[in-house]
Amino acid sequence: MTNLDILVVAWNGVSEPLRHIQFDAPRNFRLYLFNYTGGDQKPVLPDGKSVDGVFSHKTEFKGQLLHKLCPDVMPLTYRYIGIMDDDHEITVSGINQLIEIAVRENADSFQPSITPNSYYSHRCFVQKPGASPEQMCWLEIMAPFMRKVIFESAYPFYATNISSYGIDRYVYPYLQRKMGMDRKLLIHAVALRHLRPVTPGSKVLSSGLDSLQECEIIRKEILQRIRKEKLHFTNRELRVIFELWKPRVFKWRDDIVRQWRILTGTRTAVR
Repeated sequence: MTNLDILVVAWNGVSEPLRHIQFDAPRNFRLYLFNYTGGDQKPVLPDGKSVDGVFSHKTEFKGQLLHKLCPDVMPLTYRYIGIMDDDHEITVSGINQLIEIAVRENADSFQPSITPNSYYSHRCFVQKPGASPEQMCWLEIMAPFMRKVIFESAYPFYATNISSYGIDRYVYPYLQRKMGMDRKLLIHAVALRHLRPVTPGSKVLSSGLDSLQECEIIRKEILQRIRKEKLHFTNRELRVIFELWKPRVFKWRDDIVRQWRILTGTRTAVR
């Protein structure tokens, strides 16, 4: 049975939608655009490309996109939802294969690997050609796929996180452990290419916080919840996911840079 799953791809309402997705096979999933300008533009698609609908909300960053998207998809029946940016290069046949592998492996969440010639933040997600699906402690927000209940259970956390920083690393693993849906797979058989540099976490959001500050807030909240609810994470998971018992050199560096920018008046807001 096909079309049990949905993929949502971000769109700026101006550029050609889905420009970097090659339609080389029939889709075995429903495909939606998310117009993050909030306009009523109608997508003009080349011959051979199609979508099943458009969600439109003005958003500042990906966390707000998740917050606006979640109520829109709650009434829909689906198994997995995937969320991709407009600078991801991949094929429809690759997405079909990605979902097929996830179903076969009974994944609760999964993501394609990242090509070595991509812009990326975490080397652990780079493709290992020929490797089997790899169980991960967490999956990144770049192109996540997950079960309906996981995505929608995170709705309360989206509201206070404009950037989405920390949603992937802290919120989803916490919810998946709580719900007993821990099968998080990096699928090396399928890879996407990320075409633009990763957005830095130092720009100031409309909340007055930067993305790295949002990340630290959600990290502390989730750790408190884990302790209060007595959820079990192994020592390795606590170290890999939450960076416990290890020097947090990058955070210390970012804190110093932030204070320097405040003192010198060079801490700028997102435009």
